[in-house]
Amino acid sequence: MVSQSCSRDKIRGIRAWVSGGSGALGMAFVRALLSHGAAGVVLADIRAPEEGTFRASDGVHFHYMDVRSVSAVIESLKRAEHQLGSLDLVVNNAGIVAEHDLEATVATNLKAVIEATEAAARVLGKGGMIVNIGSAAGIFPAREAPYYAASKAGVVMYTRSKARRLFSEKGVRLNVLCPAWVSAGMGKVTEMAPGWERLAEVVGVMEPAEVADALLRIICDKEMVGMAVYVSKKTGVCYPLRGLRPMREAKL
Repeated sequence: MVSQSCSRDKIRGIRAWVSGGSGALGMAFVRALLSHGAAGVVLADIRAPEEGTFRASDGVHFHYMDVRSVSAVIESLKRAEHQLGSLDLVVNNAGIVAEHDLEATVATNLKAVIEATEAAARVLGKGGMIVNIGSAAGIFPAREAPYYAASKAGVVMYTRSKARRLFSEKGVRLNVLCPAWVSAGMGKVTEMAPGWERLAEVVGVMEPAEVADALLRIICDKEMVGMAVYVSKKTGVCYPLRGLRPMREAKL
């Protein structure tokens, strides 16, 4: 999908780091950035992409990294800056659904995102961007996955609370993207309980490329700071928390 509201000129030349980049959503982010002219992307994950996924000329670098290790994240960000020449965009995308394991859920979905955001803030310069990947479950109740919902709600509130100061002190934009149902990865309806299937019917099921399009729109709006951007198949992009916005509501 090519964003109708985000021209290639606003993406061309960007150098990005994407955690969880080997998953369906992360891969869609990487492909969207490259198709819009990104100069290079570091894909950081515990799983390498399948051989042949990218050409050598695509400018994609893979870093084996567990987001739960803050030292590994810091090392990967510094290495990315060296490999790409600079770093403009960090996408904290890695996440899990593990309702049987509260510690792992919080460590991966919340603690690691906070630590990666803090690390990225030290690497990025003025004009840099951080997009944390939250979830609709971080905005609306998700009774089938309370641990997951709590961890993503933490990402939403941390991002919105941190964004104003980060922008005023360093000129780095911080926002959170909260997708509803996605057809691949953690959102495979066929693998979910009946309650989830009903929810998927209500909000609709997006392809990863549709979420990637919403990411591009966040990148392109240079005045968007501290926004929780919700996207679903049924609604498209909207702002359920706009009444609490720290800065103006972006018009996309």
